[in-house]
Amino acid sequence: MTRRVSARRSNVSKQQDGFATEALAIEWAEKELEGFLTKQKKPMHVNQNAVQSVTHKLKKQLQPKKPQMLHS
Repeated sequence: MTRRVSARRSNVSKQQDGFATEALAIEWAEKELEGFLTKQKKPMHVNQNAVQSVTHKLKKQLQPKKPQMLHS
């Protein structure tokens, strides 16, 4: 199974050879594809600490800057 990772890059997720018949190869591929798609549908684990850290940094960057007083 080959999948497109980006516009320029592909990745081989599964491969196997040596099937006695084309029908056995197709059966294997369909089973592997079904498992792959099921895995892709599962929600990803998200590190909440990382999300909070990034959110905090973004909020800090988006805060308006305080005007600086010019000394004469």
